[in-house]
Amino acid sequence: MKRSIRIVFICILAAAALSAAALCAGAAYLVSYALDSASPFALRFDTDEPDGADQAHQADIEASFAWLCGIAEDVYIENDGLALHGYLARRSEEQGARWLIAVHGYKASAADMAPFAEWYWRRGWNVLVIDQRAHGLSEGRWIGMGVLEKNDLLGWIDMVIGLDSDARIALHGVSMGAATVMLAAGEALPQNVRCIIEDCGYSSVAAEFSHQLQEMFHLPPFPLIPLASAIAELRAGWSFSQGDALAALRRSQVPLLCIHGSADTFVPFSMLDEIYEAAPGDKVRLIVRGAEHARARDTNPNEYWTAVSLFTAAYV
Repeated sequence: MKRSIRIVFICILAAAALSAAALCAGAAYLVSYALDSASPFALRFDTDEPDGADQAHQADIEASFAWLCGIAEDVYIENDGLALHGYLARRSEEQGARWLIAVHGYKASAADMAPFAEWYWRRGWNVLVIDQRAHGLSEGRWIGMGVLEKNDLLGWIDMVIGLDSDARIALHGVSMGAATVMLAAGEALPQNVRCIIEDCGYSSVAAEFSHQLQEMFHLPPFPLIPLASAIAELRAGWSFSQGDALAALRRSQVPLLCIHGSADTFVPFSMLDEIYEAAPGDKVRLIVRGAEHARARDTNPNEYWTAVSLFTAAYV
């Protein structure tokens, strides 16, 4: 009897050890998949032939990016030992000018923000369009989902102020770029930063990853999300708890324009209300009906740019 009990106990321990090892391996895979740009397991977005709407979207980006490259200079800053790249287009040496810093999303690049830069430029703004770390022409292996990138953004803000000490700056970010600008809002931003536009940003890294884990892999958040956060802290130097945009916004008084498409399922539309409610200062909310993730501008450009125009005119 005692021998049988001992065998059962050993089997239970072995099963528990195997389960724990499988969970840790799964969490490590998720970190490599989502955050390690050098990993062979890194997420690659669908490369199927785009439909008509996607083709028009891409053509718009390519045309604006060609325009941007024709007027902008390449600029660099350094943070965490990484050379970070941006495109700078300055209209004049005038002090106290309006400045846009445009911040792209996950697995995108500065090129994707070129249509935004063109809109601002044609209305008299200076523009800085950045490649976030591990994207575009910027160095880096690990993606920080806005946590690491917010510190990079602070460096870009300092660079603009170095060029124009009285600069009036608007931060405009899309998706992960929106998370970056919201997380930066929780820092001690200089008074030069007059307003923030966040387009389809997520309320927190943990909430977004939990959503994607369920959507893509049909798995519950616990215990994989806490394990993945611990592995990310060990390997990439940051934990998911640091990516709480709601907590950052509660520390901010910078005016905020929140934009989200009602058909967004990648970053759930429900996060819009959480973000809007978290901001204690001046704020405006725009819901673009029928817009999918990061397509609010394409879906209803008149509504989108009217909201941006009115908002920036009030604060910049």
